[in-house]
Amino acid sequence: MKNILILDHAYWFGGAEKVLVDYLKRHDKSKYNIIVGVTTESEFTEKLKEINVDYKVFPLSKDFLKISRSKISFKNIINIFEYKSMINSISDFVKENNIDIIFTNSMKAHIYGGQVAKKTNVKAIARIHDVVNGDFISPLKSAIKRVFNNYFYHISCVSETVKNSLIRIGVNENKLSVLYNGIPDMVPKYNEEYYRRLYNLSENDFIISVIGWIQPSKGQLEIIKSLKDILNNNIKLMIIGDANEKNKDYLEKIKKYIELNNLSNNVLLIGHTDDVSGHLELTNVFIHYPYIDDSLPTVLIEALYHKKIIIARNIGGIPEIINEKNGYLVDDIHEIKDIIMNIYKSPEKYSKEIDSDYFHNKFSYEKYIKGIEELFEK
Repeated sequence: MKNILILDHAYWFGGAEKVLVDYLKRHDKSKYNIIVGVTTESEFTEKLKEINVDYKVFPLSKDFLKISRSKISFKNIINIFEYKSMINSISDFVKENNIDIIFTNSMKAHIYGGQVAKKTNVKAIARIHDVVNGDFISPLKSAIKRVFNNYFYHISCVSETVKNSLIRIGVNENKLSVLYNGIPDMVPKYNEEYYRRLYNLSENDFIISVIGWIQPSKGQLEIIKSLKDILNNNIKLMIIGDANEKNKDYLEKIKKYIELNNLSNNVLLIGHTDDVSGHLELTNVFIHYPYIDDSLPTVLIEALYHKKIIIARNIGGIPEIINEKNGYLVDDIHEIKDIIMNIYKSPEKYSKEIDSDYFHNKFSYEKYIKGIEELFEK
């Protein structure tokens, strides 16, 4: 049996953590003893408790965790002493628990996990969920390049877009591979009728959905603005997701815009849900229009699984999921309104055929599980 330490710095429960938890529910416990290393208690650790996965907290302050990929401050530099203490704690843990593989799952964890691997001489493998683009400051790009080239045995990317972004900053291409995330079978907790009653929706309501953390990079406010003129009568927009502490002001801007434009009856702020599947079952059209290079949005794979009509921005790794056969790719947010009205008026003409073979060949959960365990065996 191999002892594996998975490192993830997140103090939230994002897409990378969701995919990881789904894997940990089903991993082969006879072959792999897995412990997750985190930096703080959070919704992520609550999910780990629910599935009985052991975790260990290696504390880092929120100030350090909030260091931006686009800037750094003197306050952050002072915390380097705290950072070094954490490196030592993880290194001691690795030695005491005979860890065979360090597997990193988030950008900050890649950096400190690589340094721990160097210090302990333990094999390190990275799972990269981020596109390294112009938002990353030059020193951070240099650190990523140095750590990946010198301290990691292998680097698994969630998309070709992620892989190409690492090649552009000088990461050794021979260390890189692509493994698409898969999703397990999704079963709604509650049926469509339940949610129609809960949200006071009629059978004739046409539901547009947006799912994800409420934050500027997800573009929820801009989506509402672009659809304002068609959000009337039975056309309704569901914003599903919550804002973390950092983005509460953005959520308040959304609420204020809805109120000032008399959209309260047609824009529903659902908040957090554990039943993405149930809400997708309710959906007529799903929109994803991020303002960052999304590497491989899990929610798009989930919407595709549910055979929903998808309109998504032609950016990042999105075209590796959506194409002209299974959805609509747009370059301008103002294109979305016209596409929706076409679908609304003539659904048979403007709906898309979802190729089940395409989906299962590319995003098969079995293929994903096998790929992760092949990484452990490298």
